[in-house]
Amino acid sequence: MGWRLGPVGLPSPGKSAYYLGLGVLAVGEVVEWPVAAAIAAGTYVAQHTRRQASAVPQVWHVSHNGHQQEAGV
Repeated sequence: MGWRLGPVGLPSPGKSAYYLGLGVLAVGEVVEWPVAAAIAAGTYVAQHTRRQASAVPQVWHVSHNGHQQEAGV
């Protein structure tokens, strides 16, 4: 969870440290800047596209022919 500073949203300290560390690695030429940018973009997308967990877990059964079927269907 991030912080709010008036109308501006700030990332959590852990996320800030992650991106700062990634930037330091790029500036120190430990990783190339395009690689660091791709990692940062991938991390951002992964964190913002997670589906919300369902309140009721879905149970799947595999039929004899290998197809998945939702339980109770």
